[in-house]
Amino acid sequence: MTSQINNPDLQSVSYAAHCPRWYSTLAAGVSITGLVQEFPENERADLASQGIRSLLVLPIQIEDQFWGATDFEETRSRRLPGHRQAFWGFIGFDDCHTDRVWSLVEQNILRTTAVAIGHAYIRRRAEAARRASERRFREMIEHAPDGIVLLDETIRYASPAVERILGYTSEEALALDPDRLTHPEDLPPLLSLLNDLLGQPGCVVTTQYRVRHKDGSWRWLESTISNLLAEPSVGALVFNFRDITERRRAEARQRLAAAVFEAAREAIFVADADGKILAVNPAFTTLTGYAEAQVRGQSPRLLWADRQPEAYFEALERTAAREGV
Repeated sequence: MTSQINNPDLQSVSYAAHCPRWYSTLAAGVSITGLVQEFPENERADLASQGIRSLLVLPIQIEDQFWGATDFEETRSRRLPGHRQAFWGFIGFDDCHTDRVWSLVEQNILRTTAVAIGHAYIRRRAEAARRASERRFREMIEHAPDGIVLLDETIRYASPAVERILGYTSEEALALDPDRLTHPEDLPPLLSLLNDLLGQPGCVVTTQYRVRHKDGSWRWLESTISNLLAEPSVGALVFNFRDITERRRAEARQRLAAAVFEAAREAIFVADADGKILAVNPAFTTLTGYAEAQVRGQSPRLLWADRQPEAYFEALERTAAREGV
């Protein structure tokens, strides 16, 4: 038995010109078999030129697709109008010595081969898709600004951004104990949150906690944690986090300023760039007798015009314009 897959006379053969019925017949899942002398006249000449006297051809079906060609020609994926299948090709036996009538055993052997080729193609396609997906995923997370960590009982993966955020290389991060990295005050609530998350496959939560940087300092992280333990391709809790240390510090400064504003014994007001009053503290109301609602949107010069020189208000307005408040 000699393979004809590389026979130059059988490459790029047009179905329309040489065997129009093959396209529709094979795409419908029907075999083509018989003596060449009984084939349609337009098919006999091409087959006879190769010395073929008897032929058995079976389609290769894959997930409602007709694929492959190991005998007559290689084809590209095409859809036959009116058919769901995508026509790719076929596999066949031929006999150049006798007018063979193909037995059921021979047909089953070829059919088994066609199925095996189809399954092999499915596996190869699935593996190629998996590799492509993994490559896209890895490229995405390796260039992401946020840190990404995969955690089951230990750290299984740490993206390159972890080094920028926490100082540890990806390799160093794999050897770290997450519990020892977490601030003692934040560890109990974080563990409680994770314990609840473990019972909810696919659930996503967001939380904030402190983690020790490689330099020994504590960094505030905001993490979105996804339970993907049930996903075969992941099998872990996925932490997607960013450093919010500066944001937390700014919020703390704002809270402190607000506390000082409220507790100060001196009258304090906040004005916009146009010098209009936005807010006043309690001491302002106590000392001036004006409630915030009475002075909001007013100019300070209207309140103390008889107590302060004009230069005072001009300087005040210049400061407000320069500082924004």
